[in-house]
Amino acid sequence: MNKKKILVGTVFFLIIMEIFFTAFLVISSGQNSVLCFLGSSCKEIQSSPYGQIFGIKLSQMGLVSFIILLGLFFLASKNSRYKFWFLLAGLLGTLFALYFIFVQIFILGKLCSECMIIDISAIIIFILSLFMFRFALRN
Repeated sequence: MNKKKILVGTVFFLIIMEIFFTAFLVISSGQNSVLCFLGSSCKEIQSSPYGQIFGIKLSQMGLVSFIILLGLFFLASKNSRYKFWFLLAGLLGTLFALYFIFVQIFILGKLCSECMIIDISAIIIFILSLFMFRFALRN
């Protein structure tokens, strides 16, 4: 199996995993989650003023964003002109993830394990997408 297929499969798996994690957050909103292994910090962070933008919960925005990313992934795999848009979406996701990690560590002083899993996965998706993009330019 070549490197490109492994990268594509890994990115696909991570996007699907992100959709399930964020869907779980949307469904379990306001409840104690089994995925929160850092204690009550998850609920506190998700219900903080930083847990929503324009009155919309970040978990809901994340779910929509990852579904869009999955759509762009499929489009990019079929048509090379969408690879730029997929990479751009990955970059935006990474910038938001870095911002949310910054907020948790330096502003709120607490960590949400669920949020960290999602944010770190978004960063990994972007890094792997860069390699996918590089391989796509060669072919």
